[in-house]
Amino acid sequence: MRNLFLFLGFYILLPGCGQVGNRNEHSETAYHDSTIREEQGDMPPLPQIDTLVVTGLVKEVDDMGYPFFYLSLNQGDTSLVFTFNREQINLDHDDSWNLSGKSVEIHYTAQLEPLLLDIHYQGGSVLGDDSPELDTTWLSITGKLEGATEATPGDLPGEISIKNTEEAVSFDFFVSDEVVQANNQEVTGYYYFKKVNHIHQLRVLDDQR
Repeated sequence: MRNLFLFLGFYILLPGCGQVGNRNEHSETAYHDSTIREEQGDMPPLPQIDTLVVTGLVKEVDDMGYPFFYLSLNQGDTSLVFTFNREQINLDHDDSWNLSGKSVEIHYTAQLEPLLLDIHYQGGSVLGDDSPELDTTWLSITGKLEGATEATPGDLPGEISIKNTEEAVSFDFFVSDEVVQANNQEVTGYYYFKKVNHIHQLRVLDDQR
């Protein structure tokens, strides 16, 4: 859809075959391995997220919309993909762009986050021609859509949520006028969990390209 939505495609890690279902069917994974924002009580606490450290050569840097960047790191024969908020790690715009080709040390956390792929309202997708074909491995939640009060004005997604009496799942999502029309109505959201590596500290090891 937009730059960020294209970027998120790098992280697609579709699980094995199964049925499209409610997240309650996968509660152990969802509650312990995701960043879902629960508003219903008595759920076990999420574990402490450990900070990981890796060094390597920055292959590519791309602007995701202020103040976020995408970074691809070569580490031997493997490649890792990260996101970072340049303000949080004290880099200006030019310094962020100039990371490409440099050796760096990165401190980061790896998390699973819910990626919303489609919203169905009144029997059809609100995405129209952009609606993806439903996959049986995706999860689903049916409930009241909240937070879609206006179309997303900029390059970064807004936060919306789908809630019912048993659960509430929040998503970062680009809101269109069609999505706004479904706000505060009962919808079904289809999603899965993607792995996201968030950089919290970055140190340049040399300035050689």
